[in-house]
Amino acid sequence: MKTITSLLVGCCCSWLYPPHVQAQTIVNAYARVTNISGTTLHLSHVNETFDQYEDGDQVLIWQVQDDVVGANTANTPHFGDLAAIGSAGLFEWATIATHVESGGVPVSLTFTTPLQNNYQTGPNSRVQVVSMPSFGTPNYTTVDDVVGLPWDGNVGGVIALQVPGALTLQHNIDADGLGFRGGANSRNRSGPACTPTPYTSGDNEYGQKGEGLQPRTNPNFGFARGKMANGGGGGNHH
Repeated sequence: MKTITSLLVGCCCSWLYPPHVQAQTIVNAYARVTNISGTTLHLSHVNETFDQYEDGDQVLIWQVQDDVVGANTANTPHFGDLAAIGSAGLFEWATIATHVESGGVPVSLTFTTPLQNNYQTGPNSRVQVVSMPSFGTPNYTTVDDVVGLPWDGNVGGVIALQVPGALTLQHNIDADGLGFRGGANSRNRSGPACTPTPYTSGDNEYGQKGEGLQPRTNPNFGFARGKMANGGGGGNHH
């Protein structure tokens, strides 16, 4: 029996249907992975508002961001150049064998088989695990719009579900605006004069850089015109 899986990450499109008001449903649980020990993931920032992690369930493991700019952090036009893709973008599915909770919240998940990929969980990396709820016996027809949690720097940004048989879409599966966050406006966008430099700064006198494969973790690298890997540059005085 074929499994249909739908994954949408910060998508700029959706399936469009006749314009009428629909209810919106979030179907996933989300958690950040802070450490990996063999087949066990240790978790933080767990959100089980809309689904739960249970033994026997399938989940999506996804490396959202990694330290892809490496040493390209000097205040030059090469700030934010891609040094190496690292583990950014790697993903796989896994089945929960057991899990441990503290105060009713999962703190670790252990899987039935070894992971296929090597994931990085350091301070400049973000890995998350997303529940993969199954719908249908075996076929399923949507009953309202399916949406997800917006990416907040730790979790979100993706919709994941599976249907054993045929999935009939009578509503939107909509990931618009869930992905990487844009930069904030400068607190003084006009400034004293046009300034082609700096390329990076910690001063919000300049526009904030947009997010991408490199997380905005260093406060000295968050502002000014230089790009952050595939995230857009901020802005300087003009």
